Amino acid sequence: MKKLALLILMFSVAFGTYAQSDARSKSILKKTSKVYKSMKSIEASFSFTTSSAKRKPVINKGKLWLKGKSFKLELGDQEIMCDGKSIWTYSSTTDEVTLESYSKRTNQMSPEEMFSFYEKGFKSLYEGKKTDGGKSYELIKLVPKKKRAKYSYIHVEINPSNNYIHKVTQHMKNGMEIVIEITDFKRNARVSSNLFTWDSSAHPGVALVDLR
Repeated sequence: MKKLALLILMFSVAFGTYAQSDARSKSILKKTSKVYKSMKSIEASFSFTTSSAKRKPVINKGKLWLKGKSFKLELGDQEIMCDGKSIWTYSSTTDEVTLESYSKRTNQMSPEEMFSFYEKGFKSLYEGKKTDGGKSYELIKLVPKKKRAKYSYIHVEINPSNNYIHKVTQHMKNGMEIVIEITDFKRNARVSSNLFTWDSSAHPGVALVDLR
């Protein structure tokens, strides 16, 4: 579930407001916020990479759908579906799905918090342009105001041509780096509500553990 929280964190960049920020970074983030707030739904493919000086990078591919208070995440051997009321977590490794009341979860952001996380206290700093894959991006550094955060800062790369988030890099205090890179993005994608609930008929024999 930590990976889900990081993905929510990534998209929260586009919707938050920032305290003690420089004018350039604040202007860029406001433009990005306006673009994302205009979207009724989002479909995104991404890579999720963890690395450190002591080990080789581990790369996973994933996909995320967002629509209102609902979302679906596919990453590694997990599928997570939420319709705003219930959340299903399926593991193909254990061939088991757990069902919980979303409002009762204490270790997960609520849908209402997905796009306002950064309002809780970060400052942003503009660090210039960065070239990645032959394209130029605006680089912004986000520093948490709370010292107990597990990460020191976050780098966000934003495409100046459309104000979309390209990459988010979380620099952990233990030396690890977590990188989420958007590889494909569709705004206002056609998304069926059935996508956000568990379909038992499509998964015969899967054990359901009801924790509500």
